[in-house]
Amino acid sequence: MKNNGIRISEIDVRVTDRCVAQCAHCSVSASPDGGNTLSVEAARAFLDEVAKRWGAPKHWCLSGGEPMLFPDRVYELAQLGSSRGIAPRLSTNGFWAESPAVARAEVCRLREAGFAHVWISTDSFHAESVPVERAHILIEALKEARLAFFVNLNYLLPVGEEIGGLGLPQVRPEVERDGETFRIHQEIGKRVDVGAHGWCRVMDLGRGKDALNSLGRRAAEARRILARYREQVERPSTLELAANGDVIHRCKAIGNVNTERFPSCLDVLS
Repeated sequence: MKNNGIRISEIDVRVTDRCVAQCAHCSVSASPDGGNTLSVEAARAFLDEVAKRWGAPKHWCLSGGEPMLFPDRVYELAQLGSSRGIAPRLSTNGFWAESPAVARAEVCRLREAGFAHVWISTDSFHAESVPVERAHILIEALKEARLAFFVNLNYLLPVGEEIGGLGLPQVRPEVERDGETFRIHQEIGKRVDVGAHGWCRVMDLGRGKDALNSLGRRAAEARRILARYREQVERPSTLELAANGDVIHRCKAIGNVNTERFPSCLDVLS
């Protein structure tokens, strides 16, 4: 899947910008009031165009907002990927795992639909709306089903520290409020088929832009760090398809599948 040095290995499909949470670092400003839900037709057009240019991606990740607010759409989009030989994976905050029985039933449906992996987002931000206990319930159901999973712990590090390839300085939430997610990390971090990772993927979009601006004088420094990695930023291996149809290329929207800018917007990557 190479074209002028570009390799698109993953498509992050943002099923909706509606969410049960309203996290301070969210790049899509997801909230309970989010009104956009991605159509299967727009997703199909996008996937077909990407596959034509670079070949079928390896990963087809369904995220949000919170995608499981629209489970039927999730399974429709999963089938769209599966029909092209791409195993779908789900990114969720697990709000729907209200009990072990409910979690087991939905996990069984996910496995039958061909999902190969589930990413669970839980941390002090999400815990304001989704009890961390839901993540524990979901993890147990996934273990029983032998379905691989990964726990995303979205930490914001102290200003001046750096994490990840772009090294953006951040601010850490209070440890006391994050005790359960630290326990999750300790419990499953050494397993081969599962994992947990503390990270923060703050993008200069949505409330992520506000998070960067909140750094004050350090905001300019953070953006200079981002500029230093321009080659990495502008030639990503992951493209995002937002719920409103925007094609997001790391830190900027480059077009929309619902307008005349698509598919020509992808030309900037060629």
